[in-house]
Amino acid sequence: MSVCKCHTTANALATLVFTNIQQLLSQLQSYVLQLQSTVVQMQAGKEQGASQGNHIVQCTWNHSSMGAAKYVSSGLVKSCQFTKKSSKTALRVKWSGDLRLLRKSSGGYAACKRWYFTFNGAECTSPDAIDIVVHTKLKETTENFHKTTSVEGLCFNVPAGEVTLGFNVGKCNVGNYPQGEVHTGYFGVFRIIVEEVTVI
Repeated sequence: MSVCKCHTTANALATLVFTNIQQLLSQLQSYVLQLQSTVVQMQAGKEQGASQGNHIVQCTWNHSSMGAAKYVSSGLVKSCQFTKKSSKTALRVKWSGDLRLLRKSSGGYAACKRWYFTFNGAECTSPDAIDIVVHTKLKETTENFHKTTSVEGLCFNVPAGEVTLGFNVGKCNVGNYPQGEVHTGYFGVFRIIVEEVTVI
């Protein structure tokens, strides 16, 4: 009789252990599903890039740190490095600071210059270039007018990865105007801001 009781007790214990293991496995499976859901959400957040405005870089220079760049009349003025997280997002870029354009006394009746952004050396094409144009008849011998301004826009279809954001100055796209006398970021603080955003 006692042998039978031990056998029954052993069976009951085995059943209890098996039931507990099943419950633990069920809980573990639930935890795994929750973890997978969290990973998916994190990946979706990465794809959205800086949609919450938390992926932003600012590069700044003052009169001293601008150095010879403030006298550049054609080509790259300054650049700012940015790591883009997703190919599905856009880049919102902004330049702010002062600039000056004067016509030289021997350089015709007017001068025209264009300031523009480049992304890894190429201008934005989606949807279009991000730039401003300044046309003036002010003479270098009689005027010294510096104006604080900004250039801002969104650029789409920029691949994920390292992006060199360049701020440049060059000829106007229309007409054959003289180069003129150019200053960029001469007074105060000159800055480039770049932000990765999701546009819905």
